[in-house]
Amino acid sequence: MVICAGLNHVFTRFHQPEMPRETRGAAFFDRAGNVLWRQFGEDAFPIILHHPWRCRIDGTLARRVPAGGAIDCAGAEAKRAVGFDFGSSPFGASRLQGFEYALGYPDLRMMDIADG
Repeated sequence: MVICAGLNHVFTRFHQPEMPRETRGAAFFDRAGNVLWRQFGEDAFPIILHHPWRCRIDGTLARRVPAGGAIDCAGAEAKRAVGFDFGSSPFGASRLQGFEYALGYPDLRMMDIADG
């Protein structure tokens, strides 16, 4: 089964913090992906197709593409869509500093929020 949903609804192992209370999350949402993860375990996984993320830059939220656009540039260079497993790629270990959902997660990495 494939479910197409917005980014913040598909998180499985990651729990999205409620936005913001000062500089940290005060509580965490239980999203549809979290419910599927509890029911199906490793058989439920999120794949991010293409979504600009909101990041905190100079104290304000701004839209930015993941990995500073490196993934999009790789696809443009190859002249085709690209996809990969975050867990086995250098992008997976990338820390998400400034990512709006990183509140409450000091070392949040891309592989923590999606599998591919």
